[in-house]
Amino acid sequence: MRITLSLLALTMIACGGPTAGGTTGDDPAMTAGGERAAPREHAIRTTTPVPVPQPAVAREDLSEPLQTLWTQIEETVALRPPEAPPEATVEAVNEWAQGPFTVWLDERRGMMRRAIATSEAVPDEPVHERAMAAALLGYSLEDFTADFRGAPVPESIATEGGMKILQNFLELN
Repeated sequence: MRITLSLLALTMIACGGPTAGGTTGDDPAMTAGGERAAPREHAIRTTTPVPVPQPAVAREDLSEPLQTLWTQIEETVALRPPEAPPEATVEAVNEWAQGPFTVWLDERRGMMRRAIATSEAVPDEPVHERAMAAALLGYSLEDFTADFRGAPVPESIATEGGMKILQNFLELN
């Protein structure tokens, strides 16, 4: 008799009977009585989505520091560098670099410092929280590097003669 009851219980579990939480195994939104649970409300985001792997946990179920960090990174990535000057002369690029580009650089650096400070509050457990924080910070740094590398280079430096000047400079330092 015990064996029959044990087999019956195992069969019910394997067939997707109700779980301890009151939902069926196949559809977590379906209750044991067959009703559909009310959908959870998700925040409507107004920031730029960050293309990082999505955790198995809904964003709204992550810790508050990690949610804050994620939003900070989206806002940081949304801050785009200023338009480059129309002509890539040394004078135009220097004026742009010392003006609007420096303003953008300072603002972006400040945003990253705040994000790094927020990341310190992300808990060590569960482990995926720290991993997501690292991925978000890494993505932001990658995006920043791409923006920085996209800055204009004066024509005189981009030519072969300019490359010789740059090589000489690098050899001296």
